Amino acid sequence: MLNKFILAAIFVFVMASALMLVMAPDVLSLLFIVFMCLVVMLGVVFGMMPCMSFHQDFKNARKSLSRIGGITSNDHWLVLQQSEALFRYQPLVRMYKDYMEKANRQYNQNEIISDIDTVINEDAIALRCWHSACQQIPGTLTGLGLLGTFVGLIVGISNIGFSSVDAALNSVEVLLAGIEVAFYTSVAGVILSILYNLMNKMMWNISIREMELFIRDFHVHIMPTTEEQIRSFNSKSVKAILERLDRLPKNGVFATGGGSEASKDSSEQSVLLKVQDAIRDGEFCFYLQPRCNLMNREIVGAEALIRWNHSELGLLEPSSFMSTIEKNGYIARLDQYIWEMIFKTIRQWIDSGIRPLPVSVNVSGTDVLAFDVPTFFKEMLEKYRIPPVYFEIEINQSTYVRHGRIILEAEAALRAQGFKVIMDSFDGDFLAISSVGANPDAYKLSVGRQKESIAQVFNQARAQHVELRANRIESMEQLMELRRAGCNEGQGYVLHEPLAVEDFLEVSRRSKSGKASHAQPAKEN
Repeated sequence: MLNKFILAAIFVFVMASALMLVMAPDVLSLLFIVFMCLVVMLGVVFGMMPCMSFHQDFKNARKSLSRIGGITSNDHWLVLQQSEALFRYQPLVRMYKDYMEKANRQYNQNEIISDIDTVINEDAIALRCWHSACQQIPGTLTGLGLLGTFVGLIVGISNIGFSSVDAALNSVEVLLAGIEVAFYTSVAGVILSILYNLMNKMMWNISIREMELFIRDFHVHIMPTTEEQIRSFNSKSVKAILERLDRLPKNGVFATGGGSEASKDSSEQSVLLKVQDAIRDGEFCFYLQPRCNLMNREIVGAEALIRWNHSELGLLEPSSFMSTIEKNGYIARLDQYIWEMIFKTIRQWIDSGIRPLPVSVNVSGTDVLAFDVPTFFKEMLEKYRIPPVYFEIEINQSTYVRHGRIILEAEAALRAQGFKVIMDSFDGDFLAISSVGANPDAYKLSVGRQKESIAQVFNQARAQHVELRANRIESMEQLMELRRAGCNEGQGYVLHEPLAVEDFLEVSRRSKSGKASHAQPAKEN
């Protein structure tokens, strides 16, 4: 039905152009209309027709996805690999081939698969439909109409003469003919401009809508969510770590056996001793997960995440050691070590001529109870001569609720020193937060965990004039919903994984130059 409507609209458009050609009052008008029609034809051939092809191919691909989704299988990704190509339109065939080559490589290497939006997206479609050029055609048509107006008037006025009655009569006829040319070309330009603009926008919007429906169906029928992939990856990762641990001496730090309470306590004490040794040996480091402008994906900041570069087990994520450290309160010592490491890194950036992006760190309730956090950060600012604008403090919403007054005092002291304080893991309940008395500079919404819709939460944020960022963006659906809600900044697997410091500098540099590619999903947020 939609295709018939589109074809009917194009037919009406072509007939209107042909009618204007037939009704042209003279050769000059005809030349202007012919030129306008040529411009329109270029727009139809290079803009509208590719849009129609994209629309139809996305529609057919959705049918193929539905058939694949109906196959009884535990792994639709393998079914997709073995099936025929989804697309027939060559630009889409090439884009999809590039994506599958990249995704298959990640799949075979047990990496989290990139979202298909990294290859097939609105920007890629716009490039192949000459969308930017086609948007200029309505203005060009209007301009040609105005040019015809001036030419017609000039022709009419230039031949005016009153030397005799006959000359005067001829002059009036020439003037009227010129006015007719002016009027006709102006009206024709406006009509063609309006018709083309409507047609072009309609074709573009239905193509993009079909693309978004295709991406949605691809996630539903084929690709597991990022969260599911992460759970699977973590399961494999933990299994691999346990296998390596089993090969270590049984009295080692990470003994995995059950044992008695006494043996567990002994194991935990051994972990703490190993942590102290790791700090002394410089085994702990931090990765940076980029925070991006959601509209153009430019990197505008980062969150620091701890990693343990174990001498025997390799790079370990917090899930394998953090619970024991937090349980015994040693997290405060480890946090101080990592925070100072970040201050040193920012100082090195400044000394190297690199303008730092703001780096945020997480401050826990244990930190605030264990030592004077504001004083520590003040000493770091003075020691490394770092402007506080380059360092942000994140405090979990549950920490505000659990520790109340002492957290509010620390928040006020940190803000007084010039630090930006952000409430992390915000659930969207502004009323509950106001009752606690918290006054952060910004809120970091945990997407998918909010109590109300994303649009409602951001409407409340605008009404209260507060800065609201997004965290844990795990799918393109969430990213598009955040964009529609007016969210400016966020982070998550669908944007960038946590990166080593050197990699972060390179990716952020390319981001600023407009050459950054879409990053791979992360293993941990």
